[in-house]
Amino acid sequence: MAQPFIYAPKSEHHPNGLRAGHPRPRISCDLLITKKIPQWAGSKVPIILILGRMAWMGLYEFWHMAKAVQPSNDRPGKMSRRHCWKKKELNCDANYVATAHSDEKRRWPIRFRKKFSTRAENEVVKARVYITALGMYESYLNVTRVGNYILTPGRASYHHRLNYQTFDVTVQIRLGENVVASEVAEGCLSTALVKLVTPDAAPVRITQKIEPIDIITSPTGKTIIDFGQNLVGVVQIRSIEASLGHQVSLVHVEVPKDGEYQLALSVMQKLAGVPTKADFSALVIHTDMRRRGWFSYSNQLVNKLHENTIWGMRGNFVSIATGCPQRDERQGWIGDVQIFTSSANFLYNSVGMLAGRLRDVMDQQLAKKDRVPGLVIPNVVPDMIL
Repeated sequence: MAQPFIYAPKSEHHPNGLRAGHPRPRISCDLLITKKIPQWAGSKVPIILILGRMAWMGLYEFWHMAKAVQPSNDRPGKMSRRHCWKKKELNCDANYVATAHSDEKRRWPIRFRKKFSTRAENEVVKARVYITALGMYESYLNVTRVGNYILTPGRASYHHRLNYQTFDVTVQIRLGENVVASEVAEGCLSTALVKLVTPDAAPVRITQKIEPIDIITSPTGKTIIDFGQNLVGVVQIRSIEASLGHQVSLVHVEVPKDGEYQLALSVMQKLAGVPTKADFSALVIHTDMRRRGWFSYSNQLVNKLHENTIWGMRGNFVSIATGCPQRDERQGWIGDVQIFTSSANFLYNSVGMLAGRLRDVMDQQLAKKDRVPGLVIPNVVPDMIL
């Protein structure tokens, strides 16, 4: 009988144990089957491995998960080798770093920077960054970006928890002087924090780059970069020719209006050069969930409806599940995602993200005397009297 091989091991939906902060993390993996096994339908079978009871708190990391299981009577057999685990306690004694200058009307982005040194006699065996912010941050070590996450630390019920991230930066450490920096910008936050947690959801990343299909001039003289797709993300400008002092603004447009649609580059003053398609890209941003469900039908209109559903989910699953991504009401409305949950789990592995949402709903509900949860997660909208 063909032997299936284990690959893509995960701890609580994460590809490694650095981000699993559960007392009893669930370990899962996929099986690669090279030949048909009558007892198992399909060529790839997800399984859950229960590795005993782990009742201690902390972070976990698992090492090499190799080899395979041998099926017997429709059930997986014993593992071909043991797997190594170790526990990593997180020291949360660090204090928040802040600036002495503040503007209550607007909190401008700021960069925190610090130097440190390593010596030849003190070999760096392992270096990790445990980081969060009361706002949004990007971190750098020796000019190199730490990780590739977007909109960190991610949104949550801030009155109860704040997410933090873990990054392995061993290869970025230099012998001698090192420089660590973090850029912090304003975001939704609360100063009444209860605890720091590792998020169950996958991180937000740039998942796709889309090139323009056309550049046209609108009836009002604006330059329009048509990407052929409504999307959630940002525009990457590789180059643009303009004189010193000329102002350029980007206006994102969802639906056609007076011949101006998709994404418009509004030129406030005439540019010296003519923009080309090679100057721009659209970077698609959403929670980097693993795709696991597909659908195809003989009717192309039905297929287009399915494709639109995929894009709608990608646009609304950005750290939290929002009601709509294109207006200023982009909040985690709890009713919208409840209707879409079954479809979301079919299309993408959204278990971790939706589990975190339910914990936020529960915490906000239990914190209220009437036990009625707020309208959104995090609860930034006052209760409505119906």
